[in-house]
Amino acid sequence: MLSDDDRLVGCWRIQDCNNCLKSDYRCGWCPYSSTCIPANSLLDPVTRPGVCPHWAERWELRTRPLGCYCSTITFLTSLVTILCTIVGLFLLYGVWRLLSQIVRTWGIGSASGSRISIDDHGHRREGTWRRPGWSRPSWLYRRLSD
Repeated sequence: MLSDDDRLVGCWRIQDCNNCLKSDYRCGWCPYSSTCIPANSLLDPVTRPGVCPHWAERWELRTRPLGCYCSTITFLTSLVTILCTIVGLFLLYGVWRLLSQIVRTWGIGSASGSRISIDDHGHRREGTWRRPGWSRPSWLYRRLSD
């Protein structure tokens, strides 16, 4: 097992991102200052604010699992976006289920439709039905036709 000082010296000598991430010292790459530093994971900036030499590149740390082209901020942004999308889909599904339950419970639904009935003599009668109290809002149809 390497000590922290041995890792620092081993990482600090490396001058490019690919060699830095492939080294046996478990290093990370800070792109603005072009330095290779000891890093344990992509989430080091969360627990170690001074992980990179320059403060502005703290969240730009690159590590082995995602390579030279994916920084901590890119990873976290993608992760949060995916989680928010999943949560949003669950919320939309919940709203849809709630509205469909309200429609079933209170009988809110179509205002009109067609019906077929057969009388006592076997004659088929077709017609339309309209829910009582539901009428077409004439003000809406007048505005749309203007």
